[in-house]
Amino acid sequence: MNLNMLEQIRLQLQKIDTDIVINGDLLMEKIEKTATILPRHDYTGRPDFAMQALIRGRILLMIDGVSYAIITPANIMLLFKSAEDNEYPLIVSSMERLLRIVGILISMLLPGFWLALTTYHQEQLPFLLLATVVESRTGLPFPTILEILMMLFMFELFREANLRLPSAVSGSVSVVGGLIIGDAAIKAGVQAPQ
Repeated sequence: MNLNMLEQIRLQLQKIDTDIVINGDLLMEKIEKTATILPRHDYTGRPDFAMQALIRGRILLMIDGVSYAIITPANIMLLFKSAEDNEYPLIVSSMERLLRIVGILISMLLPGFWLALTTYHQEQLPFLLLATVVESRTGLPFPTILEILMMLFMFELFREANLRLPSAVSGSVSVVGGLIIGDAAIKAGVQAPQ
């Protein structure tokens, strides 16, 4: 455990001037003054995952009346780790973690790669694929970048709906909603059927 970091967190906690802490986000906002792209802490409601974090030298913050613990410092590999990973053999959990990493890399890089190919490097596409792309793009009012941004926005809406709806309905609403809205966007001529 990093004793210097533990002492810094202890000093930051003593500087907080409030009577009530409602949740962990508010507490961590008071402790962390600078904003970052990746979170510096993680949350868990599972005692076994919290114990594993302690064993691995991380700092655990618990708030009275809050049903989860805050694990800090968090790095990118901790964010890829799931609490269920230790319930499976090492090879299975390692493959699942690798799939998570590959999935995130694909979701970050593929839209930009497709935009670069279809907008600036058409000569890199096979002729039949290029002909299909050009044919599907004729008559569309929006450029490719705007189409990609609209689709990413729709994916984010479906993800939020999946989180907020009851679990019995959420999966089917996301799939059926995506199919219906995607089909309607293609028929309206707003999106290309790619």
